[in-house]
Amino acid sequence: VEQLMQDVRSEMIDEKGLDPEVADRIGEYVRLNGKLELVEQLMQDEQMMKNKMARQGVEEMKLILTYCQLFGVLDKVSFDLSLARGLDYYTGIIYEAVLTAEKAQTDGTDKNEPVGVGSVAGGGRYDGLVGMFDPKGKKVPCVGVSIGIERLFSLMEARAEKSEEKVR
Repeated sequence: VEQLMQDVRSEMIDEKGLDPEVADRIGEYVRLNGKLELVEQLMQDEQMMKNKMARQGVEEMKLILTYCQLFGVLDKVSFDLSLARGLDYYTGIIYEAVLTAEKAQTDGTDKNEPVGVGSVAGGGRYDGLVGMFDPKGKKVPCVGVSIGIERLFSLMEARAEKSEEKVR
């Protein structure tokens, strides 16, 4: 992970022309993850809150968590600031759906911990993409997702084999 961060830092400085201090600051942010405590931490960051777009993004993160709480899924959602997509058409939030499984504890306690099985879907907001194909360049609000069907089938097959269920 640290080597990857160094590579990204070098790219930001050497290829994108960012000031090394700015690249280091970005590096601090992408190491962060969490839920409401992360949003609160970011809201306390005076330097970040001076930036209108950053402030708007953090406020939107808080709004998403509010909706998640209202729908009873807050325990299923977290923000990972290292998540990135390599496509320039994303204009807002990007997301990833990750399956988890419970890992049995070996320390004698009854509490099982969730373990990441892998990403099965990803997507985000891309308001400018449709406009690229419109002669007038009109912005159309869009959100999309792609689902890893092969990944899901592989996981379902592995589960069926493990449980010795007959499938067809």
